[in-house]
Amino acid sequence: MALSTSTATATPRHLVVDRRRFLGHGALAVVVAGGLILGPSIGFKTNDIHLIASTALYAIAVIGVNIVLGFAGQITLGPAATFAVGAYAGAVLSFKYHWNPFVAIIPGVLLALLVGLLIGMPALRLGGFYLAMVTAIAALAVPATIAIFHSVTGGDDGINSRQFSLGSKTLADPTVYRIIIVVTLLAALVAANLSRSAWGRWFRCLKVNEAGTAAVGVSVYRAKVVAFAISAAFGGLAGAFFAPFEVALSPSQFGFDLSTAFFVAVVIGGFGSAWGPILGVSLYWLAPHYLLPHGVIGLWGQLVFAAVIIVVVVLVPDGLASGLDQLARRIWRMARGEGSRPPVVELLADEPSDGRSATEHAAVATRTRAELPGLLARAVAQDRTRPALVARDVVVRFGGVVALDGAGLEVEAGRITALIGPNGSGKTTLLNVLSGLLTPDSGTVELAGADVTRSTPHHRAQAGLARTFQQPIVFTDLTGAENVMAGDLADRPSPIAVCFRLPSSRRHELGAARRAEALLRALGADHLVERSAAKSSIADSRILDLARALALDPLVLVLDEPAAGLGLDEIAMLEALVRATAEAGVAVLLVEHDVAFVARIADRVVALERGRVIADGSPAEVRAHPDVLRSYFGDLDVPAPSGEVEHA
Repeated sequence: MALSTSTATATPRHLVVDRRRFLGHGALAVVVAGGLILGPSIGFKTNDIHLIASTALYAIAVIGVNIVLGFAGQITLGPAATFAVGAYAGAVLSFKYHWNPFVAIIPGVLLALLVGLLIGMPALRLGGFYLAMVTAIAALAVPATIAIFHSVTGGDDGINSRQFSLGSKTLADPTVYRIIIVVTLLAALVAANLSRSAWGRWFRCLKVNEAGTAAVGVSVYRAKVVAFAISAAFGGLAGAFFAPFEVALSPSQFGFDLSTAFFVAVVIGGFGSAWGPILGVSLYWLAPHYLLPHGVIGLWGQLVFAAVIIVVVVLVPDGLASGLDQLARRIWRMARGEGSRPPVVELLADEPSDGRSATEHAAVATRTRAELPGLLARAVAQDRTRPALVARDVVVRFGGVVALDGAGLEVEAGRITALIGPNGSGKTTLLNVLSGLLTPDSGTVELAGADVTRSTPHHRAQAGLARTFQQPIVFTDLTGAENVMAGDLADRPSPIAVCFRLPSSRRHELGAARRAEALLRALGADHLVERSAAKSSIADSRILDLARALALDPLVLVLDEPAAGLGLDEIAMLEALVRATAEAGVAVLLVEHDVAFVARIADRVVALERGRVIADGSPAEVRAHPDVLRSYFGDLDVPAPSGEVEHA
């Protein structure tokens, strides 16, 4: 997409803030890891080395759980299964087939990945409770399977693994300990890369709303599978290192209680946070040894520690990472002399208020008309000799209820088509058919001349159909810029590319950030770039929903009641933005109850009643149509109203 020279060369604000945050967290992680690496040199005992190293390996597995559960919101109760597969694969290859333990790590990770996919792919189609149930059963089944195949795994008697070695030299425990700390640091780096990438954004979108995720052109099922696969790979990596470190393995080490421990560590650390897994495993595995009094052992120790965990979860429900972050912010404000609460100016900044004069609104509208065409290349270049979106003879039945009965419409490029009708007329059903959320019983839908009747929502989004929602879908875990970046289609990177920050991932991030900031600026919403989307007013939420849709560079834009909940000045601003979008070449389909708004903005109006089209023409023609009057006002013999009908 064409951007201005200054926009194309400047570093986007989002990337500046993101890099600063990443470098700050990275520096802290390196300092912590460096201190741990120096541990054996400054007096760590053998027990300390073993406990911290095993906790670090658990942290790798929990980082993986955080990706699928904290980022993507998919409830998994069996992460110990892939941990066990990675451990036993490494142990069998090193002990029975004499592989070097370092070499055995690779097949251990791959086998864990395969098992994770075999477990997850069927259950992810159902999701929710079924996913939790299947993964919990897997956590029970894998240790049982290990015990059954006694000739390979040693069964209940266990199996030994070769220790880490280079050539014929076995590595000393402090050396292995340091390697594990470095590997944990690298695993955290990979997770951080994923978190601040396109796939990290899509996972967070998935956690908030699956329909909204499909609306940004992402396959919901594929995103779930990718999150599950990455999580399984982390579990396999942790297990593959665990085997030669622990040496002796038995099925009892990988029971359901280990999966429960991983789950609890994510919860107390904080869902979706970078430091959550580290803090969670530290509290769960290290705190009982270093914080509880030495006299509190056995069942009393378990009881006291359980009470501590419950208190932490109750007092810091968002997790230790969030609690420490809030504490650090408060200390920083106090150090700057701002007191324990944010200043009034900061509080007011988060209040929903437009606050712009009519002159400023006009200036924004002028800027939108000037800048938007350069950001909508597909719409500008599309063929205007044929309708961009066509629905013909669409029939949808819900049991014995006919929601759509042969409905159809055409939406032309560069024009605004409004779809009106009383409640229950079938407007939302037709929108869901057009966007792929519903498959019609009969009829066809064409997008840019191609039949998309059976296409999925994310394929339609990729093909050029963008949609906003009646209740604007805002991904609250993301900033304003990240919400818009989620919809950028250009050069989308692979999961491997984002995990290792390959050039394709960096190019996408740069291009998506520039485009997102340019779109927000064009829509007069520069203030939303770095603001948390969770703090958006209803007007700002609708702007974000619109900007996210426009980030797809759509041929067709479907707006579902965009004026709902807005004030008069905000509606006027919305009118200008929608009109500028159409002028740029986008075919706009508008569903709206506010007939006055429709009359001002629409070039063409299609009226529905009981699933059928009863009128199709200009706003004036449709407004005066007797069937439309009857639909809105009943069988009253009255002339058409001279004034506008509002909120019919």
